[in-house]
Amino acid sequence: MINPWFKFYGSEYLSDPKIGSLSPQERSCWITLLCMASTSSTPGLIEYLTVEVLLQKSGINFDPYHPEEWDKCLAILKRLEKLRMVSLNENGTIEVINWDKRQEHNLTVAERVAKSRLNKKCNENVTIDVTSVTTEENRIEENREEEIDISTPTPKAIAKDTEKENAFDLFWSAYPRKDNKKVSKLRFMNISSKLYPKIMEAIANQKKSKQWQTPEFIPMPATWLNQQRWDDEVITSSVDPMETEARLLIKQFPPDNDTTAQFRFRKKYGNENLLRFKHLFNL
Repeated sequence: MINPWFKFYGSEYLSDPKIGSLSPQERSCWITLLCMASTSSTPGLIEYLTVEVLLQKSGINFDPYHPEEWDKCLAILKRLEKLRMVSLNENGTIEVINWDKRQEHNLTVAERVAKSRLNKKCNENVTIDVTSVTTEENRIEENREEEIDISTPTPKAIAKDTEKENAFDLFWSAYPRKDNKKVSKLRFMNISSKLYPKIMEAIANQKKSKQWQTPEFIPMPATWLNQQRWDDEVITSSVDPMETEARLLIKQFPPDNDTTAQFRFRKKYGNENLLRFKHLFNL
């Protein structure tokens, strides 16, 4: 399993006035958020995170003798939102602003070609020493699934991108929840085209399920794609949709996972509903 990594701009961290306005504790929270965003099922988008958990993971503990720092940090998410560093969505997710633009992990062939041509135009008189490749550039090359010559794109490669674009349009039109189209498209473009018929069939079947009759129980499209939910068993009986989600969470997050199914369920539905299904959570 590849250990996720992300780009961190050191000079920007040292000179950015936004970072400079943060306290040491707030900076720790920001770096923790970046780490979480890089390991999320949808990179750049953090789900089911409370500010208390964020503070604990950032090494900030409540001190009853000096509670002022803890109290100040409780507003960290609102502060980062005001600084336009994160976006707090209505569904409770936290989105790091411009994550994909700054990471550039999943450029299509056409996008790589356009970027390469722009770089060449801006650097026509610059001679590049091939021995001065940075460590980060080497890591990017190592993580690519295949080596692509961006200077000479083939018609076949461009046609393949166009085919995937059209397939995504069909997927987006069919999927009942419209959240975060940009990230969803990135996830979709990385899926084998052989799976497209299966994906479309799964959406049609899952639309009929009890769970998907309630909009809030429909997974975000990027999450659905990233977790390969087209393989989920379709439940069409009169099972309580809350129970269905509880079972899906338990399947997705085993007991030894740091972020447990129990925590996520309680966060969304409250302790009273958690106790209704205590037999599922082994409480």
